[in-house]
Amino acid sequence: MQFIEIINYMEGNIPVLILLAFALITLLSIVLSMISPKRVKVKKRIMQQNSKFSQKIVNVINKVSILTKLRDFVRIQLGLITSKSDVKNEYYASMMVFYLGSFFITSFIVTLFLSIPLMFKPLILILCILVPHLFMVMYIKGKRKKIYNDFPELVSVFISKYVSTQNTKEALRKSIPDLPYSLRYEVKRLVNSMNHAESYFKALDEFDTRVNYVMCTAFVALLKAGYKTNNDIIQSLLDLEGYISQERLESQRKVEELKDKKANIYFLIACMVVTYFGMVNRLGDKATNFYWHTIQGQAVVAGCIIFSIVSITMIVVEDTL
Repeated sequence: MQFIEIINYMEGNIPVLILLAFALITLLSIVLSMISPKRVKVKKRIMQQNSKFSQKIVNVINKVSILTKLRDFVRIQLGLITSKSDVKNEYYASMMVFYLGSFFITSFIVTLFLSIPLMFKPLILILCILVPHLFMVMYIKGKRKKIYNDFPELVSVFISKYVSTQNTKEALRKSIPDLPYSLRYEVKRLVNSMNHAESYFKALDEFDTRVNYVMCTAFVALLKAGYKTNNDIIQSLLDLEGYISQERLESQRKVEELKDKKANIYFLIACMVVTYFGMVNRLGDKATNFYWHTIQGQAVVAGCIIFSIVSITMIVVEDTL
């Protein structure tokens, strides 16, 4: 019965169907923009790097500072998780910003025509902003998490190679075959950029920016210090390795605490959902009319939705830090 009512409601709200369809297309486009064309065979690509349309999008983004900053942020993240060149990552980042912006504008227009209570329209707009961004953040975080977990192995392998070579670039080069796949490309990219003194420091800074991890910053600082002073940095590297081990134990403790928070939040959300359907099942149309056709009921539903949005957002943000 509830399913039939939902179908009837959707038939009377065509804008909802349009919004859902556009959301699906947008999320699919973002995923496809992150995947190599070799793995996804598309005969006719609407968005091509050298097309006039994509170039117009890039030009518009370059003129809007907030979009430029968002594009640059996404470009840096993609540089770490896709192993593509900066030019391609900038193009993919521009397309992602375009998709997200188009989705928000379309959502805003469609929401104006939805036949729903006024208090729910701002919530829909908030969801239209948060859901794509949370999806992107969670996707990037999932990829970066592998790099953070593997970084201690980079330090360990580098120390073993540095002991025998006493040369930073050579130690990095010899470390590449023994590194996890998540870091192998970035270290190879770093070594190829370390040609002379000026590019040496620039390459290390770019590597630090791409990885964006506090332990990587410390690692890079030691490599710079060793190059400037020409002193042995093995003991400092060993100290860093020990500190990273302690930091990982602390991170694991925080992860366990966050799991408890997640469980509590999800339990509360589940209780609200079960309560709603339980009331509808027990009281039927009376409960439906109360929740959707009275100010008090709408306030209850809106409060539950706001609580769920804020709680899930805080969990994602805390998990990202």
